[in-house]
Amino acid sequence: MIYYKPEQLTAKDYIVVNPSISRPVSLEEVKINSRIDDDSCDAQLLSLIDVATEFGEKITGRDFINKTYKSFLNCFPSNSCRSIEIRRTKLQSIVSIKYYLNGVLTTFDASKYYITENTDFSRIHLKEEEFWATADRRLQSVIITFVAGYGEDACDVPATIKRAILSHVELLKSESGDCDNANGVNKQAIELYSPFIIITKRFAIA
Repeated sequence: MIYYKPEQLTAKDYIVVNPSISRPVSLEEVKINSRIDDDSCDAQLLSLIDVATEFGEKITGRDFINKTYKSFLNCFPSNSCRSIEIRRTKLQSIVSIKYYLNGVLTTFDASKYYITENTDFSRIHLKEEEFWATADRRLQSVIITFVAGYGEDACDVPATIKRAILSHVELLKSESGDCDNANGVNKQAIELYSPFIIITKRFAIA
């Protein structure tokens, strides 16, 4: 029999359930920044925005536009541990916490917990009078589905992050010689991202 001690629990993957539905900077913003008047390389510019966005999210450890994630625990923490830290950011909402009980996927009552906001990692807190459920002892016994990001639209993204993406796109475009993809990143983008960089982790029990 496998027994998972609460103090030894570690994060088990983040799976994107719903990707971002928009980009942190628009095609029009890129064209204005790069002084491009025609539409001949719109598709390539969109590709460069995606490359720069992916880089920015990786280097900062943040989600710029909202994504829905599914993540896992092998069991709930002990009741002496009152919170679960979600290490994707910015945490917008918990969609659900589900767990297997006697092989049946069951929803943990949302009235039993609340979440706190933080500029980096937020937490799911068990209310004072409540207790964690007892889940089956199995891998991925607890499934946490949540939304993380600055918001649904580019207007929700901090201006400094948008400027870093625009700077990176401009470099990618210039290094390609036209609008083809490239892989560089300039010093300005790195400096702009610096205040937003956090340690990339999953979630922790506390």
